[in-house]
Amino acid sequence: SSGINAEYGDDAREDNGCLWFIPGSHKEPATLFMNRNEKGTACEFVGQKNANFEDDGSYVSAPAKAGSLVLIHGDVVHKSFPNTSEDPRNAFTFHCYEGKGATWAETNWNLPTEKGTFVHLFEQ
Repeated sequence: SSGINAEYGDDAREDNGCLWFIPGSHKEPATLFMNRNEKGTACEFVGQKNANFEDDGSYVSAPAKAGSLVLIHGDVVHKSFPNTSEDPRNAFTFHCYEGKGATWAETNWNLPTEKGTFVHLFEQ
């Protein structure tokens, strides 16, 4: 499984698009995946939503102060809402993935393209 982190350059609040997630959702099998579209120009969700996706009441907000580092399991169902405030909410995200021996769907949204590849942190 992969891990995701976000480091916030600005305070992240509910009104400016902080992270929302469903606690424990990583324990359910993944049923919905983000893939590249056929043209490779955008991403789209494929698969079926499970019950976690249907109930916005399951999500909890995760506000964070500027400089905070938020770590989540890559299978945690998460989202953000639009920034409705006058304040920015800049964040740097960093995804960690399995390397050696891992196989990926050809349409996975995070695969390298002809425009570039991932930076490898460890020798493979």
